[in-house]
Amino acid sequence: MRKKLKEIWNCEVHGHYGMTEMGIGVSIECHAHDGYHFNEADLLLEVIDPNTGKLIEDDSEGELVFTTLIRKGTPLIRYKTHDISRVIRQPCPCGAATLKRIGSPVIKMRSFVTIGNNDTIYPSFFDDEIYSVPEVVDYQVVISNKENRDCIKFVLETMEEGLEIEKEIKERLLKNPVIDSNIDCGMLSLAEFELVSMGTLRSKSRAKKLIIDNRKRCKNQRSFI
Repeated sequence: MRKKLKEIWNCEVHGHYGMTEMGIGVSIECHAHDGYHFNEADLLLEVIDPNTGKLIEDDSEGELVFTTLIRKGTPLIRYKTHDISRVIRQPCPCGAATLKRIGSPVIKMRSFVTIGNNDTIYPSFFDDEIYSVPEVVDYQVVISNKENRDCIKFVLETMEEGLEIEKEIKERLLKNPVIDSNIDCGMLSLAEFELVSMGTLRSKSRAKKLIIDNRKRCKNQRSFI
C-alpha cells in the first residue's frame, strides 16, 4: 500500500501508531522508515510478557504498556494496549539517538489466529507476498477445516476484472516459511483464490482486513490469543 501511494501521489509516506486512549500521535516514522519514534515527553512505555506481566528486555516482542505523564484529569497507569511490538535499542539511522522507537508492524493480540502446527498469523501476515503483485489492492483470509486439516482461502480485490494472477500469488505464498512447513507436514492446504472487483472488501464496513475463521463453528476450534 505504501508503494502504491508513493507512486500515485509522488510523495513520501510515513506510518504512525496511535489509539483513542493515548491520542493519535503516540509514535510516527521518520524518513528512515525503521520503526516508530514515540512521544517520550508525554508517555512512559514498557514492554511486558502478556501472560506474566513481567518486563521484557529491549528488542524482544511483548505487549505495549503506557503510562501518561502529563494528563491530570484521567491519567492512565500501566495501561495495557493488547498490542504486540518491541522497543528497538539501536539508534535510528535518522540520527535521533535519544528517541526510542517501536518496531513495526504493531500487531493486535485479538487478531492473532493459530493455524496448522500451532503457527500464528495475523491480518498483515501475508502482505509481502500478496502486495508484491501490483494488481492486488486488498485481500481477505478465510480459514476453514476440512478432513482435520486447516484450509486457507484468499479473497483478492483487484484493480481489473479477468486477471490471471492466481498462479503467481500461489507461487509466492508457497515460499512463505509458515505456509510451506505446514503444507509439508500435512496440516494445511491452500484453497481456491477468489477474485473480486475493486471496492468489494471495503464495502463490508471494516477498518482493516480481517481473518475470517470459520473453524469457530466447529467443536474443536482454535481460539484467538
